[in-house]
Order: sequence, then C-alpha cells, then structure tokens
Amino acid sequence: MPEAGNAEYEELKTNPDKVFLKTIAPQLQTLIEISILEILSRHASDEVYLGQRDPPEWTKVQEPLLAFERFGKKR
Repeated sequence: MPEAGNAEYEELKTNPDKVFLKTIAPQLQTLIEISILEILSRHASDEVYLGQRDPPEWTKVQEPLLAFERFGKKR
C-alpha cells in the first residue's frame, strides 16, 4: 500500500482499478509461465529414475554392475 501523501496514494484514491491492474502480470507473460510450468511438470512414459536402468540387461560386465549396485545402496 502506498503511503498517504505521495502520488501513488492519490492515484489509488482516484482510480483504484487502474492501480490494481498494475500489480497483475501481463496476460502473455502469465500464459508463457503457465505453459512452461505445465511442460516441465509432465512425466515421460519412458522415464528412468536415477539409480534405475532400463532394460536390466544394459551390460553383462560385472565391474559396472557391482558399482551400480553399490550406488543404489547409498542414501
């Protein structure tokens, strides 16, 4: 809220709707931000989380398999 006696306070007294609309983000900016949020919030159907492998037969070499198992046990 603007303090009494300054120009913003006088504008608020004379045209409160205009002052309120100045506080809202522009429509295009809001649309872009909501779209980005929606896109980044989606999960892919083939999503693989850290510590998982798909398919399980990704290698037959024992050394990386053991390292991967040790990594999976850390929390």
